[in-house]
Amino acid sequence: PHTQLNLLFLGMTEKGIQDWSNRHDIPHAMVRGKRITLNQGDLPYQTLPLKKKETPVLLLAKNGASSLVDMGRF
Repeated sequence: PHTQLNLLFLGMTEKGIQDWSNRHDIPHAMVRGKRITLNQGDLPYQTLPLKKKETPVLLLAKNGASSLVDMGRF
């Protein structure tokens, strides 16, 4: 119940993010309640301390620390 999903969109405008959200039926109540956040993410993405930056990137954050999730496991 305390899980949040924070999505960073690279190279998209606010309007583009809203259009994407509507096309993918992202629940408005979850966005308003901040369970899901939809953000322009170019700057945060560039500051990630990753040796090789590729998308998609999945980070698990808990208690102020984050770790990279190996997407190859899924």
